[in-house]
Amino acid sequence: MKWQDYEFDEAYRPSGFEEWSQEKVNVGYAFYLRDKYITDDTGLYEDTDEGTIHIFCPHFGETFEEDEKKVFGGKEAQSQCHCGSTMRLQASCPRERECEHTCKLLNALYPYYGVKKKDEFAFYQRTDRGMLLRAFTCTVTYPGERYELRRFGDTVYTEWLRVFYNADRTTEIYSRLRQSYSGNGGYFTCIGSEWTQKKKFQGYAGFTIYGEDLAGTLLEGFTKYFALMEGYITNETQRAVLVLCAIPIYIYCGFKNAPYAFLEKSVPFELEYGVSGILREKIKANRNRYIISNIIASCLCVFSPIPLILTAFTENELIVMIMLGVTMLVAGIGVFIFLVVGIQNASMQKLLKEGDYTLEEKRKTAIKEPIAFVYWVIIIAIYLAWSFLTDNWHITWLVFAIGGVLFPALMAICNIFIDKKNKDK
Repeated sequence: MKWQDYEFDEAYRPSGFEEWSQEKVNVGYAFYLRDKYITDDTGLYEDTDEGTIHIFCPHFGETFEEDEKKVFGGKEAQSQCHCGSTMRLQASCPRERECEHTCKLLNALYPYYGVKKKDEFAFYQRTDRGMLLRAFTCTVTYPGERYELRRFGDTVYTEWLRVFYNADRTTEIYSRLRQSYSGNGGYFTCIGSEWTQKKKFQGYAGFTIYGEDLAGTLLEGFTKYFALMEGYITNETQRAVLVLCAIPIYIYCGFKNAPYAFLEKSVPFELEYGVSGILREKIKANRNRYIISNIIASCLCVFSPIPLILTAFTENELIVMIMLGVTMLVAGIGVFIFLVVGIQNASMQKLLKEGDYTLEEKRKTAIKEPIAFVYWVIIIAIYLAWSFLTDNWHITWLVFAIGGVLFPALMAICNIFIDKKNKDK
């Protein structure tokens, strides 16, 4: 639907949202009837089993029997009204210790049209311009006819808040809440019929945000972080700035490595006398350092998500962002160690023409490089075409993940054909 220049599905509810909210709201009341008022297929009937009451729990949808004196107590639990009649004290459901909810017992002899429970809940959903936070009042009422014991509760959702977080880093707030004044009760908050745009969030509006199966998982930290940073890299100007920053780095590295480009190719060269012996001694001397550095780097990368996992136990968004920064820092240190020791070891192997840098491997690389170049150009073309045609930038990045998984298989197939070709020769 189109609403205030935004397109989104107004009927959308996250999977499990309604069941989750009803479970939280539909507590606090239970209904009871004495045996003689319980209905069967024939209507009301008299039960000779006196002293027993039937209790219905709307939260679990179960009916059970209890001893009346056990629930309400004897004469000591009765009080005398000023008009002379005897009144019982208010009782609670006897199963409150088992279900951890305290529910007030109401006599189902009466309809109770005014009895209700309510709470505020919210969830996120996508729009054509970013994210939308929608808040609802979930109200459960317990209307029923006289003598109607089984009252499951009727649920009504009333939406009162819409906060649009747009990809261009703008925010728009619309609300139906308004404050009214009563001479008897003073100021009170109610939900009006019209949506009004607000300059800032209303401080008296509170709600619980629904998290869809992410609580206690690593994804919870990522979700909270990207919910705050949604659209931080979608602005065209920001993309251009990042590309402009990357271009000088590539150019600089290209010029620095240009004099040594022949080492990557199958061009024959010879080392000066004694150089190969020095290099082998250096590789041997650095062997332990190389192994220990790889172990440390692997451990850092494997254990880097731990700070982010710990954020599953907090709702503080600042802590979530800090822990994500710590995770990225630890992983970055691990990658840095991999690069330093890896580049040093690879450089000496290139000079010695060993490992992946023998003449045979270089010839294979010369054949595989054009294939790899064409492969990644096709992947990028698919990504850009899919993204611009559908505008699903939040999904299309999966092309690179799938392409990365298939790339080693492509290289393995190339190796098989190259080896077969060499044998035929």
